[in-house]
Amino acid sequence: MESRYISDEFKNRVWALFSAQLHKTNTRNAYWTAVCRICDYLKKDFLEITAADAQEYFDMLSSGGITKKNGDRYTVASIYIFYSQLRAVSNFIIENNSTFHDLAHKAPFTFVKIKEPSQTVELSYMLSIKDIGRILTALKGTDLYFITNLAFRLGLSSNNIIKLRPSDVQVAKNDRLLLEIRPDSPLKSSRHLVVPEDMAADLQKYLDTVPLSCKTLFHNTRYEPLTRKTLDYNLKKATEKAGYKGVTLQRIRTSAGHHMAKAGATPTSIALQLGINERHVTRFTGSLDELEGQASEKLKID
Repeated sequence: MESRYISDEFKNRVWALFSAQLHKTNTRNAYWTAVCRICDYLKKDFLEITAADAQEYFDMLSSGGITKKNGDRYTVASIYIFYSQLRAVSNFIIENNSTFHDLAHKAPFTFVKIKEPSQTVELSYMLSIKDIGRILTALKGTDLYFITNLAFRLGLSSNNIIKLRPSDVQVAKNDRLLLEIRPDSPLKSSRHLVVPEDMAADLQKYLDTVPLSCKTLFHNTRYEPLTRKTLDYNLKKATEKAGYKGVTLQRIRTSAGHHMAKAGATPTSIALQLGINERHVTRFTGSLDELEGQASEKLKID
């Protein structure tokens, strides 16, 4: 899809850098289509869109004034996806002000009011601390033991884990072990997470077994980097043997966010730990409404 309203400046400067972060063609196409649609509706370049323009566009989507080609209305979930895509492009411009300081862009999507779909994760989806403990016991002595620990204890995503390099395991001045989590975009900064002391010794021992020829911390039998698909397949297969079905790293990480919230961690600290936007923390905390008077728990697994 193309829009005649999109300027060469936006396409060649902003989109060229933003789309470089999106590794899948389908994802790039979805974001580009969202940009073209709003520019076509408003008959404006993306850089010219105002807050009033953005609100008008989403009001039309929500009211059915803009529909699919077959005449059906867009669902609340679809509209929210469009909003998230457009806001991500806008935020990219704002966050990289040193690169785009000459562009007259005023973050028009920041205060758009739309109905948000329910994102609360069902309590039944969460794995308990005991579940995680049993899973780790079953995985002891394998790479998956460390991978699962990193997903639960540090809240790392599959993408974070498969990109970890041996050099990302670092020692701080106070001798605590750190993990450097590198961002997908070269325009963003890395974040550093402290490895819990009870995990540090095991992780250091594992690090000593990684061949010097390996570019990544975790690898397959051919010493090549793991893929997300392989990682989840191996985890699912191993945990099924331990009596657990449907266990993925995403489920483990979501459970970590839930238990952090139960332990009283603030939304800001959870967001920083997991590397997500603070507004998305409600998907972990919403399920706490189903709990009554449970004591807070730490993520340490005995």
